[in-house]
Amino acid sequence: MKTILFVCHGNICRSTTAQWVFADLVEKAGLEDEFASESAALFSDEIGSPIYPPAAAVLREHHIPYGDHRARKLTIREAQEAYRIYYMDEENLWKLEQMLPHSLLSKVEPLKKDGEIADPWYTRNFEKAFAQIEAACKERLEELTHE
Repeated sequence: MKTILFVCHGNICRSTTAQWVFADLVEKAGLEDEFASESAALFSDEIGSPIYPPAAAVLREHHIPYGDHRARKLTIREAQEAYRIYYMDEENLWKLEQMLPHSLLSKVEPLKKDGEIADPWYTRNFEKAFAQIEAACKERLEELTHE
């Protein structure tokens, strides 16, 4: 099974949303035996926090199930075990480059190929972030199934 890891600053909005959107897409495609999704933070400020309520509300509105999430920080071991690591913005990439051994950076890619997924913590536009994440997850799952 290939673990797909989504990362962002605090692991309470974007990466968590991506984790559950990707898991829902995998389930609907009947690929649960091929892919698992996880998420993690790159910074420590939200460790232990639940999914941010507006992010959870958008998932509920779109009928995407999610679990009892608590933000946690990315570990080297988790990065080693991941098949692919998707980040949300350039700050995330910068932090990954600081945290990870050079040998693991080949697994690292932006979730959205043609730009960043703006942090809804700051923009307050959770619906836009969801739409970008959903579209990007669909595109990435399609790619992953054809590798």
